Amino acid sequence: MKGVRGNSHATLARRAVRACTAAALLLPACAEDTILPAPGAAVCGDAEVSGEETCDTESEGCIDCQVQPGWVCPDNACSSVCGDGLVVGDEQCDSDTDPGCDSACRSGSRVTQDCDMTGWWAIQQFDFPVDNVVNALQTSTTYYLEEYTQSGDTFTVKDGLFCGVIVSGSADVNLSDDSTRALLYENARFNHPTQGARSGISRQAGDECDVSAERWYSVRGLDSSFLPADFRTKPALSDMLPLPEESDPEHPGAAPAGTEDWDGDGLPGLLWILSGNANGKRSTVQRDWTELFADPEFPVRAGALEFVARGAFDTQENIMVLQDCPPIGCGVVGASGTPSQTVKSRTRLRYLGQSLSDPRVAELVVGPPGQDEDHDVETCARLRKSLPHRDSRELGLRE
Repeated sequence: MKGVRGNSHATLARRAVRACTAAALLLPACAEDTILPAPGAAVCGDAEVSGEETCDTESEGCIDCQVQPGWVCPDNACSSVCGDGLVVGDEQCDSDTDPGCDSACRSGSRVTQDCDMTGWWAIQQFDFPVDNVVNALQTSTTYYLEEYTQSGDTFTVKDGLFCGVIVSGSADVNLSDDSTRALLYENARFNHPTQGARSGISRQAGDECDVSAERWYSVRGLDSSFLPADFRTKPALSDMLPLPEESDPEHPGAAPAGTEDWDGDGLPGLLWILSGNANGKRSTVQRDWTELFADPEFPVRAGALEFVARGAFDTQENIMVLQDCPPIGCGVVGASGTPSQTVKSRTRLRYLGQSLSDPRVAELVVGPPGQDEDHDVETCARLRKSLPHRDSRELGLRE
């Protein structure tokens, strides 16, 4: 339904002029005066927000130049507000208590209303490092698309994609496009050459589920010698083979042994682009681990379309090359971080469906993962858009 604008002053004036002109053909004078809008008066329908108008656009969310309940219209472009309890626009539902409604206000249901994880899932992992320059809390969002299969209480990763990382805080940090592509199939949690597939536990506990997933190690821009021989021994990162180092990233020498150029830009590691409070580029090598475990603070309702589970992580990063630093020095551009000791990691898991043809899966997944890189890049772009990155302030978290 389009927004109803009502009759603007300009429209009424034009009608009055036409009426007076027609009457003038028959009568010696027009019987009524024409009232024109005062200079600068708000005109509903001219696409300009002025006076007491709160919007002025063709939209269901803008009626008579007023924003309607359930909508926001920043920059005169209206969109529905998911999470306010009102179902408007293209929302299918809007409830934080309905297990069949996800946080994007899309409806659906699991095949089973218990704790079986079988199916395709969109995954958003939130970690919270503290940078070592200004001691600010960062928010790191990592994205995955994964298919699970479950037998008994154990579920296993069957297929999937790594869909990128976004970091915000003292600076906004994003992988370059080539780096995002390079990571699509790396550290695959369904067919690791030495560890096989990642597994987890999802078991019934009353009307809730205890969900956990084993610790999983990843490297970026490094060869496999920097991974543990057996993930299940859970070694601390500090006890493993030290990462390669570059003593002067602003004037780097030859690529250190063990580093690899995954994104093909001629530099060791992967390229990250910084913007916001700091602008520049850095090529880094990284190693981390992540795991999920049951926590009463993060209850998982049986059969829920979407839930948030408690996570933990650790990470290491060494900078190989710094580029385009500001004149005063690289500062935040070269900042790394360590996990927050007070803000808990968490992972959002959104159920999509059982097969690639299911509507909720097809809405995100362009084609079978691993068969067409361009399709997989588009799939990941859709996934990230469906689960927007939110920094710690938006999440209401503080160090």
